[in-house]
Amino acid sequence: MSIKLKHTLSMFTSVLCLSACSVDTGNSNEVDQSNIFGDYYVIQDGKNGTIQALSWFRYAGQTGTTLRLTESAGVSVNAQKMNLVEGSSQILNFTGSYYKTSINTPAQTSEYRFEWKRNDGKTFSNTLPAPQKIEAVLLVDGPDVVRAGQTAKISSSMGGFSVTYEGSNLGPNESITCTLWSDSEKENQTADYVLNADWNPTLKNCVFKREALQRFRTGAARFEMSRTWKLINKAQGHERAGSSMTSLYKAPPIELDVSR
Repeated sequence: MSIKLKHTLSMFTSVLCLSACSVDTGNSNEVDQSNIFGDYYVIQDGKNGTIQALSWFRYAGQTGTTLRLTESAGVSVNAQKMNLVEGSSQILNFTGSYYKTSINTPAQTSEYRFEWKRNDGKTFSNTLPAPQKIEAVLLVDGPDVVRAGQTAKISSSMGGFSVTYEGSNLGPNESITCTLWSDSEKENQTADYVLNADWNPTLKNCVFKREALQRFRTGAARFEMSRTWKLINKAQGHERAGSSMTSLYKAPPIELDVSR
């Protein structure tokens, strides 16, 4: 798998449908307006500071046909119009059609309000909290720590390593995701190029164990941590088909050099 494709998958990991979702596209004016699933995201990239809003609309549930909002229908965030991205226009269509915009709001914005206008003239508002910033801190042997902008040298012969974060405590509906991605282009490597570790809310860390690291590719890699607020089936206007609302902060990654 190419480095470019792995970076693309990394970017969309948080928004990809994990079940057998349709990537086909239909028109919103041709379906029952009360039976549309809504998927709303606000994603902040801690590395470059950008904030993006994304929305999916699917007919009859989470895995249904994606919808383009036609005629009088549309969606905006903080009064900023969102633009259609046609699934068929993508080289790899693994998302279907969706709506997207870069948000031009002050850094102190505490919430993001999505307004969805249906083809029957009804308008619904749904508000997400702003992504909550965190900084990943990788703990290696001894008292040393590694942060974004630094490179950690990791050997699978060591006893693994752990990662914590600096930032406010997690609140209701919040979670932490820890992922190790290989950037190695070395040939003849059949080892894993992505490795996940569960967050321990009691110890406030995630641990990559020695056994897992021994299955991971050697060479350049990066650690990514995300803080996610997620609410299911609470969005207005989607009571019948269901909904999901997600506010996510991607901490600046930590570079690694992995060896055996």
